[in-house]
Amino acid sequence: MDSQLLIVKNLKESVNWEIKKQRVELLDELDDLISTWKGPLPDLLDVFRPEEIERLLVDSISYEPEEEKFYQAELFIRFVARSGYKDGIKEGKSSSRRTTALHLAARRNEAVTYGCVVQKDAAMTISALFKIYDRFDVNYADEFGLTHFHVACNYGCADVVEKFLELGEDPNCLLVEKGDSPLHLALYGCHDKAAHALVRAGADPNFANALGMTALHIICQRAKGPDDLAMLKTLLELTHDKYRPVQVNTRDKFGKTPLHYAVEQQDEELFEILLKNEADSHLSDYEGLTPLHIIFKTPRRPYSITLKNMLLAIIKTIRSPVQINAQDKLGKTPLHYALVQQHAEFVKILVENGANPNLADSEGLTSLHIIIKQNWNSYRGNKNYESFTTKFFDISRKKGQPVQINARDKKGQTPLHYAVYKGNVQIVISLLEIGADANVADTEGLTPLHIIYDSLLAHCILRISSENEQQMQVNARDKLGRTPLHYAVFTYRRDYVTMLLTKGADPNSADAEGVTPLHIICQKKYDDGMTKFFFEICKEENQTVRVDVRDMLGRTPMQWAVAQFSPSVVDILLAHGAELSGFVFPTWERFDRKFKGRSAYRKIQVDWKLKSASGALMIVERLQDAGYELNRSDALEIMKLFKKYELFEESEEMEERWYVDKEFTCAAKKIMVIPSLSLYDLMRLRPEEAEKHALTFQDYYSIELHRLPPKSRPACSAHLAEKVARGFFRAWALEPFTQLIHWRLSPELCEGILRKSLVNQDLYSICVATTLQTDKGGKINVITNVKKCNKERPVRARKAPKRLQIEWGKNNQCKRSKKDDDL
Repeated sequence: MDSQLLIVKNLKESVNWEIKKQRVELLDELDDLISTWKGPLPDLLDVFRPEEIERLLVDSISYEPEEEKFYQAELFIRFVARSGYKDGIKEGKSSSRRTTALHLAARRNEAVTYGCVVQKDAAMTISALFKIYDRFDVNYADEFGLTHFHVACNYGCADVVEKFLELGEDPNCLLVEKGDSPLHLALYGCHDKAAHALVRAGADPNFANALGMTALHIICQRAKGPDDLAMLKTLLELTHDKYRPVQVNTRDKFGKTPLHYAVEQQDEELFEILLKNEADSHLSDYEGLTPLHIIFKTPRRPYSITLKNMLLAIIKTIRSPVQINAQDKLGKTPLHYALVQQHAEFVKILVENGANPNLADSEGLTSLHIIIKQNWNSYRGNKNYESFTTKFFDISRKKGQPVQINARDKKGQTPLHYAVYKGNVQIVISLLEIGADANVADTEGLTPLHIIYDSLLAHCILRISSENEQQMQVNARDKLGRTPLHYAVFTYRRDYVTMLLTKGADPNSADAEGVTPLHIICQKKYDDGMTKFFFEICKEENQTVRVDVRDMLGRTPMQWAVAQFSPSVVDILLAHGAELSGFVFPTWERFDRKFKGRSAYRKIQVDWKLKSASGALMIVERLQDAGYELNRSDALEIMKLFKKYELFEESEEMEERWYVDKEFTCAAKKIMVIPSLSLYDLMRLRPEEAEKHALTFQDYYSIELHRLPPKSRPACSAHLAEKVARGFFRAWALEPFTQLIHWRLSPELCEGILRKSLVNQDLYSICVATTLQTDKGGKINVITNVKKCNKERPVRARKAPKRLQIEWGKNNQCKRSKKDDDL
């Protein structure tokens, strides 16, 4: 006996066939032996009984190996097949209900389950198993109804399929599990030889599976080339008489016909054959899409002669305008999709053949909306956007369907709204010249004048409307009560502001919250000259601006300017007559609104601490010069802001002595604060020493910190903010300090202590401590709680005794009153 066969026998005798683990271990051993087998293959029946071979075949397929014991089932199966072994069950003694290794192999590869194209290795294994299970008079079926015949069809074993059919197998026996016929299985796997055999044997091409797919659907969906064309012809020519005619308009569960799939795959030959066989090119699927829609619907589908030929072929079948204007579930017509895909030639063909340019989809978009929305000049070589639009108008007019220029979508927006949003000057001009109404408002009340962001567009609309004698509603209000002027000043568009005011826009119009254009200007964080510009233009147009107007919350433009730390705006408002008699200093909450908007600014603007501190004090100075009497509650609000937004200098910053850095020193010496004082010198002075130089808040505000090395700018800004505010904090902390020590020291001594020993953080703490003490005990009734309301002026603090009154004057100087000198 051959030594190799002897080894197999010895291995087999050590196996307990009832224990699967031992059978699997035997397969592992056989795998190593088979891979190196030399000489002729043995007769396996000399070693194994038929039922043992069947067990090993099943185990080789169903076993899930661990990584370290992985072996190839295919190797053992092919070895058995090449050895000449045949399934041991004799003819006439077999039940058709039997799960074989063939069933298991087919399911393991999931080809039948998912209807996918079979891989080459899997097909070879199945072919080998059919050499083992070579009985075709019995069609073995597993518990789910999968038969050997089904497997042969799905794996393209054409010779096996023919043998089954010769022995009387039904070519229409269903795979109940999926509802597929043998013809479906063969076509899913692209096995046309097997499919041809089935058709010749009487397979029903009209049968639809669980997905509603017929054989025609599958052929057109896969669209693999010449083979599909041949298969389609086979179905149409060789189908059994009882199944004729082949149903070419059957819909699957998505409502699609074979023609839908042929168009999707751009298979012109399949498409033409279907049309010749009476396929209906106007049937829609369950999304409402006809083949005409599908030609244009695929995203970014390039132009091709195939698509054009399909389009022309479908148009020849049109018998009613309804067909070319069919709308899908979104209300879109083929023309809409052609416009979205920007197929200019196809658009022309559709319109010339009756496509309605004024039909609107479910969003209210007409063809003109889509042309403008898609910005045609950006794609497909449509370099002359205006030219295409003009041609579109001309063709539509010649066909008796002039384009509705002022059609509104669901948002109430006209094509002119879209053109203005896109900023396309040429199309705006074209629309206006053919009658577009620039006064039409959308559902939010916005007219084109509200949404303009380009001065040239504004000029075009106002000029052409004037030439057309169309009265422009420059004071039209949206749902928020805002006019175009509100939006123009909000976006800093000076040219547009000038145009609107010249055309009669009301500079005092208030929106639903009582906000006027001047309020909006003063709400801006930084003045770019818009305030001055606004007053100048209004003066030229003989329009008076109400500078003291209040919004619904009682806020005036002056209060917004103060809250935004805009000293230049405050100056302009005062110069134009702003009243301070009823002015209420904004509380910290309003300051807070300003600073919340500065988070992004802080990241890039390193001198924001200095700008904020000096700007706030400049405003206080301006207000006092104009007659406003700053009280303690006002001062405390400003101090709270310094605390909340960390405008106090940290002790670590002072201890670092960063200003001795050579790079900083060199740059700081070149920056002059005033002619007699450089930034370097100022940094080395104590606050009380700096006061002797009579620096103004404007001097601090104008320091050019951007000329310093980047690493030293933040600390320098914080240090200067501390310096510029020291006089303010000290002046307002003097009275609380004397109260805290129960007036045991003279004002002069108290002032000296505050001047030399305490920083702004300490001075603020003194003010707060007095307030807390008053609030808690109620005995030292110096600072009372301020009752907040919309319009009432906060309750003033009771004045301290006259002998302790200290006036805080200009240039941070603390001055005693004359009466104090008499004491």
